[in-house]
Amino acid sequence: MLETDSPDMRVSGLRREFGCPSDIRQVFSALCNIRSESPEILAAALRDNAEEIFYAGQ
Repeated sequence: MLETDSPDMRVSGLRREFGCPSDIRQVFSALCNIRSESPEILAAALRDNAEEIFYAGQ
């Protein structure tokens, strides 16, 4: 799962004083820059993890 820590922490480089949930795009971009997997593989893994957390046992 990814998180933004909004509104307490803003994404580095943004001029706003607070974070927003929409900053998740920048968080995902940073993840893609540090991982060797493709963005598509990372997105699929994040989706699978979220489904497991939120829909477990359904």
